[in-house]
Amino acid sequence: MDLEEKAYSYLPKQGLQIGSKNPVEIELMHLIDFNIPNQKTYDGLILLEKIIQNILSHPQEKKYQQLKLDNKKLSEYLFSLNNSKQLLTTIGFIDIENVYQIWDLTDDIIDNLRIASRSLKQYITSFQILQEGDPKLNKMVQEKKKAYEEKLAYKKQILEQFEKNKQQNLKEHKDGSKQKLYEQKPEKQSQNQINHNQNNTINNQNIQNQNTNNYYGNQKYKEQ
Repeated sequence: MDLEEKAYSYLPKQGLQIGSKNPVEIELMHLIDFNIPNQKTYDGLILLEKIIQNILSHPQEKKYQQLKLDNKKLSEYLFSLNNSKQLLTTIGFIDIENVYQIWDLTDDIIDNLRIASRSLKQYITSFQILQEGDPKLNKMVQEKKKAYEEKLAYKKQILEQFEKNKQQNLKEHKDGSKQKLYEQKPEKQSQNQINHNQNNTINNQNIQNQNTNNYYGNQKYKEQ
């Protein structure tokens, strides 16, 4: 394995089974893939692995199975990681009033915890090797990390532009609807005017008919 291949091997996917169909491993892969591989991400994974170990070591202790969203440490290091909540949900945690907790520690959930712990340990070990390893390797990995961060920034820019275009299209559609309504309004007014004129014509005709009837009535009265 050359230096570049070795550098890639220490990037986020290290330690996870590529192509795995296990839901926990997939969500953990997403968590690692969706976060910049820096010290904060590493600390978050260390914290998560410790939480899992506490649950496995003390299955009867409910306090280890409850993770509060407003807990300062959890909020800063764990819940700040992209896809962390999805991973916890896949493991078996449920969100009840802003507390991620395990309602019933079943055998399936224990298996999920063990799978997550095993994969986390492999990734953490790789990260430690990276920190203590060859300076040239570290430099190359830093370059890969920089490229990764630039890629994320580009994706963010594309998403922001997409959202901006979406809002602009909605605004133009809304303005176009208003303009169309405005253009149709005079036509409606003209139709109303036509109807009004027709009503006036009918009324005038009725008045003329009434006057004619009155005239002939008066003539008949005089003849008598």
